[in-house]
Amino acid sequence: MAKRQDLVKAWTDWLGDDWFAYAGYRERPNHLPYGLYIEIPRPPIMADDIQWVKIRRFVFRLVTAEKDWEMEEKAESIFDALELPYCKVTDEPVSDEKDHMVEWEVEVIG
Repeated sequence: MAKRQDLVKAWTDWLGDDWFAYAGYRERPNHLPYGLYIEIPRPPIMADDIQWVKIRRFVFRLVTAEKDWEMEEKAESIFDALELPYCKVTDEPVSDEKDHMVEWEVEVIG
């Protein structure tokens, strides 16, 4: 299974360094389309006081001027190519802006 770095590199290669950011590390780009991601904190999976596996969950967000089926398919093809489980959790217009946002939850090991 791919790691977070593999997924970040794939999205950065796709969207470009100025079009993709880690929320909290760099401000979101001020142009469209753009992507960003943020980690969803969760407790480690433990047994017998040992952390056996570290599964990290992230939200990857794609913001476009309007719904863009091709970009969404490309994002999902990246998850598929890296064999990462994902689930689309948001697919809606941004109410205070005239943009469209799609978010996926993605799990990686390590």
